[in-house]
Amino acid sequence: MQTVERCLEDDGLFLLHTIGTIAPDLQADPFSIKYIFPGGYLPLQKQIDAASQGVFIMEDWHNLGGDYDPTLMAWIANIKVNRARRNQLWQMVYSKKGLDGGYTPVR
Repeated sequence: MQTVERCLEDDGLFLLHTIGTIAPDLQADPFSIKYIFPGGYLPLQKQIDAASQGVFIMEDWHNLGGDYDPTLMAWIANIKVNRARRNQLWQMVYSKKGLDGGYTPVR
């Protein structure tokens, strides 16, 4: 986060787009680890929040997890629905000092 903060203009916005998880013991399935995101790691919500504390103001957090599930199904036909939904697809928008009037997300 500090690298992004150094590179971001004072009035700029930072979009973090990541896959995460709501289950601390869950990582991606073996197929995804081997073929899609080798060496990848699924962060917890609290880990992302902790990393941004004192560096950015969160302007928006959008969970696309429900929409992302069909994509996962296309990648790996045999993934179990109850396990796929435990993974999430998040987009967070941050600013350095907050925006006058707030931030209006585009959905």
